Amino acid sequence: MTRRPHVALVHDHFTGPTGMGLVTEHHAEWALDAGWSVTVVGDNVPAWLMARARVVAVLKPSGLPALPEHLVWCARARRALRAVDADVVHVHSPLLSDRADLLTSHFLAQPAHALGVREAATGADRLLRTAQGELTRRLDDRLYRRRRAQGAAISFVSEFLRDEYAKHYGKPVGGWILPPPGPPWRPFGAGEREAARARAGVVRDAIVAGYVGGNDPRKGHPHLAQLEGEPGIELLLAGPGSEQMRFGGRPGQGFVDVDALYGACDVVVAPAVFDSAPVAVLQAVARGVPVVVSRGSGWASAVERHRAGVVWDGGQPLAAAVVAAAACERAGCERLTAEFSPARQRRRLLDIYAAILHTKRVTASEGSDIRPL
Repeated sequence: MTRRPHVALVHDHFTGPTGMGLVTEHHAEWALDAGWSVTVVGDNVPAWLMARARVVAVLKPSGLPALPEHLVWCARARRALRAVDADVVHVHSPLLSDRADLLTSHFLAQPAHALGVREAATGADRLLRTAQGELTRRLDDRLYRRRRAQGAAISFVSEFLRDEYAKHYGKPVGGWILPPPGPPWRPFGAGEREAARARAGVVRDAIVAGYVGGNDPRKGHPHLAQLEGEPGIELLLAGPGSEQMRFGGRPGQGFVDVDALYGACDVVVAPAVFDSAPVAVLQAVARGVPVVVSRGSGWASAVERHRAGVVWDGGQPLAAAVVAAAACERAGCERLTAEFSPARQRRRLLDIYAAILHTKRVTASEGSDIRPL
C-alpha cells in the first residue's frame, strides 16, 4: 500500500478571526481533502481540525510582550517538531526556518523599515515598542539572510512582498505566491446599498469612501487629511482607535461589521505604508466595491491588472484617485475575486507541496534546489 504524503503545518493560530489563522486553517483543510496526512503543530485549533488531523499542541505563553511571546512559542514549536516525521514541514515564522521545507513569509521587517514603517505608540510605551521593533528587525533580517544562503524554499503572501524580498535579499528560491483566499463573489444589491447608506447617514449623491485601518499610521490614515473638505466625498472611518478620530465632523466608528460598512461605500481607501496582504481589501472587492491602494499594498499589482480600483502613489491628489476608483466597472472586482478564489489557491498550495516532495525525493543526496512552478 502506498504511503500517503504527510505535511506538518506549524502556526500559533489555526482559525479566525486573524487573517493568517484563517489561511492556515484553509491550508490544513485543503491538504486533508487532497488525501495528505496532516499534523498540526500549534495552538487555537478548531474542533473540526482536531477530529481530522493529528494535533501536537503548542500553547502560547500568556502575559508577555509580543516579541518574547513569539520567541517562547517558537522555541516550544521547535522542540515539538523533533517528534514529527513529515514529508513537508510548512512554517510561517523565520524563527522556525531551519526546521522547515517551506517558509511562507507574510511580513519583512527590514524592507518595511526602509519604506518608513515605525511604531505608533507614545510615551514610555513607545520606548518599549521601539526597542522591540528594532530587535525584531535585526533578528528578522538575519534569519532571512540565513535562509537565502541555505538555498531553502520560500513563498510569499503577495507579489509586493516577493518583490521587496528580492530587492533586499536577492532572488528567492521557490518564490511562489500563496495569498489569503478571497471571499466568494457577492456584490451588494441596490437595496442593500440604499439601506446601508441610510444607516450611515451619508449624503445621497456623495462618493462614500470607507477606511478600516483605525488610527495606526502604518495603515496610512494621515493621508486621509487630503480628503478633508473635498466636495462630493464623504469618508467613513472604522478600525481600532478610529473612535478617537473625526472627519467632516463625523467620528470614527471603532470596531464594526466590515461588511455592513462596505455596503454604504462606493470606494474603500487603503493607503498603507507597507501592508503585505490586507484581507480587508479582498473583502471589499468581493462585494463589488473598488479600492484605492498604495504601492505598499500587497494587492497593488492585482488591482492594476484587473482594473479593480486605483493604485495611488502620492503623485496625484488622493481625492482624484477616489473619484477615479468610484468610476471603475464592477467587472474588474469580479476578475480580481476570481483570481484569488479558494479553489485556485488550493491548487497552488498542493502543487507547491508536490514540487517540494518530488525534489526532496529526487535530489536527497544533492541538497534542495526548489524551482518555481
